[in-house]
Amino acid sequence: MKYLIASANGYGNVGDDLIAQALKSMLSEIDSQAEVKLTRPQCDPKEVAWADAVIIGGGGLLYDYDKVRSNVSNYLSYVKVARKLKKPVYLIGIAEQGIFTEAGKAAYRRELSTVNLITVRSKTDRDVLRSIGVEAPILALQDLVFSMSYGDGNNRARKARRKLPGRKPRLALSLPQLTSQGLELEAMGKDLARQLKLYEAYLKTNSIDKLFKDFKVTLVCQSRDDLAYCQVLSKRHQVKLVYPEDIAHSAAVIKAYSKADIVLTGRLHGLILAAMLGKPIAAFGLKSQKLDKLIEERLPSLQPSFFSLDDLVKGKLFESLGKHYKTGKIKRPDPVEVDLCRRLAKLNKPVLEAALLNDFGAKISSSKTRVK
Repeated sequence: MKYLIASANGYGNVGDDLIAQALKSMLSEIDSQAEVKLTRPQCDPKEVAWADAVIIGGGGLLYDYDKVRSNVSNYLSYVKVARKLKKPVYLIGIAEQGIFTEAGKAAYRRELSTVNLITVRSKTDRDVLRSIGVEAPILALQDLVFSMSYGDGNNRARKARRKLPGRKPRLALSLPQLTSQGLELEAMGKDLARQLKLYEAYLKTNSIDKLFKDFKVTLVCQSRDDLAYCQVLSKRHQVKLVYPEDIAHSAAVIKAYSKADIVLTGRLHGLILAAMLGKPIAAFGLKSQKLDKLIEERLPSLQPSFFSLDDLVKGKLFESLGKHYKTGKIKRPDPVEVDLCRRLAKLNKPVLEAALLNDFGAKISSSKTRVK
């Protein structure tokens, strides 16, 4: 069987690259003879014609607040072409990140109602798609990166290096540039736009320098959007910068997080990787958005060390992080919660396998060990 995976891989975002790897691995386990091709917008009808099935995902691909309003059509174009060519479409590990306009809601309702299966990474994502009228089967599971194996986080936590007098704790620092991604802030609402602008102004102050005094910092750049800022910090403070330029080198980020004593991140997959590795995490982001949703719904043990952008700026997080770490305010995730996330993420595989077997039957090649 031939499978086309349409995702945001290859755009310089580590999380999206890891998601594509997870999906590719999943398909290889489902179908031992799978031919898998990774692609990304713009949609090429020839690629869709090549495939027996089209898989879109995962990650936060569903939103309509980019300035040129292209993201809606970027992925729905695969649905339209596949439908015309009578190819089944499955959205796996998907998420919405803000569908604000009536035109966006109508487009998602119309096109997503025609697909064979949707799995999303939170109950909130499912509820949003249902609220705008999407009628396809929708299951709330979890982000695909949780399905991967990056070592035993609990073991790593227990084996953390002994604290020596005078040794600075090692900080993996991932700071997103949230207003430099071609977004139309006003479409997100005045309060969200205000928070984003406040955060970006805070990054321009000298407050961040305190982090480099209190910690031995490794800068972890998870997106090309953040690279220029990370390069400035790396040069100014003479610290290591980790940035995998392509999908083949994304494991470098995992390695950087695994060596840290504490992680400070505003990137969702920074939070996910740090949680899987059992690290103390200070996470920050917009209220009710992706990091906050994950923590509230599945990782409540991290609520004391989640900071909204307002909290980050008003509480002077950069200046106070050292104190928070010493006093234990920065928490490790509860291993039981992380395990639940991993189990939910891994359920994407049998759910997708069941859908493919229903649609293609004996065309799916099974390995010798799968069928007893």
